[in-house]
Amino acid sequence: MTSRVVAPHTERKHYAFPLWVAATQGYDRLLAIEYSEADYAKEIEQKYGVPCTLFEPEEHPRRGGRHRICGPVYNQAWEAILSASSDHTYLLCLDTDVIPYGDILKVMQEAHTGGFLRHGVPWRSTYQRPGFKAYETSCTFATRKLWREALDKTYQRGELATLYGTVGDPDLFPHQDIDIMALEHLDDSEVDVERTRQ
Repeated sequence: MTSRVVAPHTERKHYAFPLWVAATQGYDRLLAIEYSEADYAKEIEQKYGVPCTLFEPEEHPRRGGRHRICGPVYNQAWEAILSASSDHTYLLCLDTDVIPYGDILKVMQEAHTGGFLRHGVPWRSTYQRPGFKAYETSCTFATRKLWREALDKTYQRGELATLYGTVGDPDLFPHQDIDIMALEHLDDSEVDVERTRQ
């Protein structure tokens, strides 16, 4: 049984990427990046040694703009991740702006008892709920088979449904929430993007 740390990624999130790379050093990693950012993906592979798989997103009129990765584009990124991870039993989704303070993959593997295991992350300041934890898909561990089932269920729920919402629905899939390691969920509105790109 093998595990891989995966995430949809975009150059817009590079402000946190060097920190994410350092925190996941030694893991088997994979990022899904749009074809339009192929040059950026190549830079990541060459400079950081993190493999990337490219995908072609389908636009939707209600999911355009800056946060498009959060909509159906996110689902398409996961299609690319699942296709490129057929040899892996477990996948840890760790968004590239979520930085663990410790061996997050080991922690999630040891705590996993089935279903989706979600680790609490601090709410971003833009949510305006300081001090509250969020159980988002941004740090979630499950079998590749279960991720596949969740993505298929997402498509059944309609064209605007997202994997985030499907995984977070306790009526659809079993999940367990834990909070046993410090995580930093960085917010691009508060980070000097050019400084961290150096």
